[in-house]
Amino acid sequence: MVAARAEMVYTNVKAGPNYYDPAFDYMERLVKDGRNRMKFSRLIEFLFHHQYRMTDIDSILYKPVYDKFGRFRGEDFRAAFELKYKSERTFNGYELELNGHQFRRIQRLAQLLSIPVYYFVNVENKKFLMFNVLHVKPRFETRYEGKKRDYYAILNVDDLIVSNGLEELRTDLKILLEGR
Repeated sequence: MVAARAEMVYTNVKAGPNYYDPAFDYMERLVKDGRNRMKFSRLIEFLFHHQYRMTDIDSILYKPVYDKFGRFRGEDFRAAFELKYKSERTFNGYELELNGHQFRRIQRLAQLLSIPVYYFVNVENKKFLMFNVLHVKPRFETRYEGKKRDYYAILNVDDLIVSNGLEELRTDLKILLEGR
């Protein structure tokens, strides 16, 4: 996302600071947010060594509820999302590898919540993979050697919702979130 904003600024530099300053402000907020998340995670690890582990949920989606007169009446929480990005070089097209420990934690959290929890995986804005963590049965295994060695949740892509492009994504998300 930062690269896309930088490209936007580069190609439209003649538009002036009123155009590109908000893009730089946004990128700075992303960096500060990332640093804050990392510092908080490290702080928990430092203060409570081996007592806690952290996993985040990236987005919570809700729908505002209005009465028949258009007055706001509250919020209908629809779903929580764990967002992932995969490059085409790390995604083979037939199976999806996710961090196994994080997957298990999110699955346990989903069992406690009254809203569905989904993974949303963006493959370079060309394919979008989605699934409810309670409706899939991954296999878990340790893979690779060296720095990449880790415990993975492996999912068959045929068991997931796969959207090829934004129009399919719009349709699939509408069905996923509203059942129609």
